[in-house]
This record gives sequence, structure tokens and C-alpha cells, in this order.
Amino acid sequence: MEVWHPANAPGASSIRTKLGEGITGWVAQHRETVLVNDVTKDKGNRYKRYDEPSNSELCVPIVDQDRLVGVINLESYRKGAFDERDKQMLEALADQVVIAIQSVKNREQLVKVRALADLGTVTSSLIHRINSEVGAIRVWAEDIYDVGDPYSEGKALRIRASAERILQKAQRMQVWIQQEDKLPINIAEVVQDALAQVDDFPSNIVKQIELPDNLPDISVGKQQLTDVFDNLIRNAANAMPEGGTLSIGGQLIDSEGETLIKVWVKDTGIGISEEDRDLIFEPSYSMPSSGHGMGIGLWLAQTYIESLKGNITFDSEIGKGSQFTITLPIN
Repeated sequence: MEVWHPANAPGASSIRTKLGEGITGWVAQHRETVLVNDVTKDKGNRYKRYDEPSNSELCVPIVDQDRLVGVINLESYRKGAFDERDKQMLEALADQVVIAIQSVKNREQLVKVRALADLGTVTSSLIHRINSEVGAIRVWAEDIYDVGDPYSEGKALRIRASAERILQKAQRMQVWIQQEDKLPINIAEVVQDALAQVDDFPSNIVKQIELPDNLPDISVGKQQLTDVFDNLIRNAANAMPEGGTLSIGGQLIDSEGETLIKVWVKDTGIGISEEDRDLIFEPSYSMPSSGHGMGIGLWLAQTYIESLKGNITFDSEIGKGSQFTITLPIN
């Protein structure tokens, strides 16, 4: 099999093809292999020239569980350059690419699951100690309050309130360690619970919540998913120190024949810098924080969403804001 590549094509690696455009775009759209041995006689007139002209083209889709990953495209200056054997070889190569991608994904997910388990082992005893020590502080604060000293009463109340918040966070973190049971939950209810948890939400930020009433239930750990949205909402609020708009919306979408729930959290804040965009889902990365909330971080949020066979993505523009989108399967 002879494959030709133009000697002077510096922009070849940066070519972008729209879905349905040219033979590669058609293959991506229809997910079918195309073998054309004379592009001038292609009945669909699909050939599109990008650099030097080609006369033969063989293009194979890379499909992973009904999801398009990419295409492998070969072109030749000769007519009749490819045959059925070449087609079979390229399709076999595409299958190997899918297997390699799945292997990498499985390894990455396994690493995350193990890291989460290790985190649970380390923090379980720590949370037990927090419950014991802070519980004692709460009792001592109540004793101070009962003395009746006006000067001490106010401080005792503040100490007790702080202790209560710490104990509540420890209790919620215990849910992450023990892994909450997955039950059918309405995601609009989860979002409302997350908003209710943010009791210090800035008054200069407008909330726009547009979640359809007909979104079906999904099987999740309610408190865990609530904490994920709590994290996204607090991150959005922290990104708008001068005020702005927080938008939360959702819809049902169809992806490769599968019905999914898509929910987004959008802000009009400062945006995420270019140097941070590759780091925000790393365990060591932390978004600017108000000091409240769970502080579970985007790494833990992503790990949990992926454990539900979903994904979390983001778009951001400096000075205009960011949008985080969670996509989850119905079943």
C-alpha cells in the first residue's frame, strides 16, 4: 500500500473539517468506511481538496461504543491506490485504536478509584477524631454559655456555631468515604439542595435557574451529587467578586442513540486562565475559595461523575466567565 503525503504541507496538522464536509466529514457523520479510487467519479461528489490534489481516498471511522472518536484517512495521488485488503487493514487498525483508548480510560478510572479508596482510609480515622474533639468543644461552649456571663455568651454562641458547621462537614465527608447508596433522584431537587447549602451566597449575584420539570430521575448518591453542584456553584460565585449572573440550566439530549441529562452551571466571572485549564481536574489543584462549603475540589467531582458513567467538561473565556457541564446517563 503506497501512501503519498505532500512534501510541503506545513498546515496539514492544523486542518479542521466540519461534520459532513468532504469525505472525512461524511465518514465522521455517517460512521461508515469510504473507499474511493477515483475522487472525480465519486457519486456523492464528497471529495474536498485541502493541500495537494489526491485521486484516491480511504477513510475509516474510529467508533467506541457508538461514540465517534475520530477518523483515519489515507489519500494517494494515484487512482486505484487502495483495495479491499487495505480497507480491512485500516478497519482493524481503527479497532486497535479503540481498544487502546478503552485501556487508557480503564487505567485512569482505576487509578482514581484507588486514590479515592486510599483517601477514605486515611481520612476515616481523622474524621472520627474531628467528631470527638469538636464535639467536646461544642459541649464546652454550651457550658460557658450556661454560666450566664454576658461577655462570654456571644463568644460561646460563635464557638458553638463554628463547631456545628465543622461537625456537619465531617458528617457529609463521611458519606464520600463510605460511598452513598445510589437511589432514583430528581436532579432539579439536587440542584435546589445545593443552592440551599450555599447559605452565604453573595447578594450581588443574580441566580437564573432554568431546569425543566420533565427531567427523569437518575440513580445517584443524592448527597454526593449535591456536593458536586455545591462545589460548582461556590466556584462560580467566587469567580464573580464584583457580582454577576449565575445560570443553571438543563435538558435531555440524545447522544449516539442514548438519552442523557445535561446540566450546566454558568457564571459571568473572571474566567479560567490558560495555564490553569489543564490543571483544574488535578488532585492538587484548588479553585479560589470563600472558605465555606465542602471543598471537595473538581478532581473529586470529576471522579464521582465518571463513576456514574457521566462526564464533566468546561468552557471558559477570560473576562467573560465559565461554564461547567455535567452529562449523566438516565440508566
